[in-house]
Amino acid sequence: SINQNDCINSPFRKERNTSFSFKFYSDGHVLAKDWGTGEKYDCFSFVSKLYNLSFYETLKVVSENFCLKTDKPIIKSVPAEIITVKK
Repeated sequence: SINQNDCINSPFRKERNTSFSFKFYSDGHVLAKDWGTGEKYDCFSFVSKLYNLSFYETLKVVSENFCLKTDKPIIKSVPAEIITVKK
């Protein structure tokens, strides 16, 4: 349920008082905030935490659910020098 401050119960934890809200900005982006923990979320971090997904899995879920089909790969290959551990 939504209280007078436009808060809902957190989808990430059990609580008695509503402390989770969404902020809708005029430029179209949306942020969520859990006032109980202080954590903030954009759409990707929210979906990632809600469904316990990696960032790549989150991109796939959002892409498929919103029919954002593209001919290009979601993530390009990473150059070897970036993933090589330096000693």
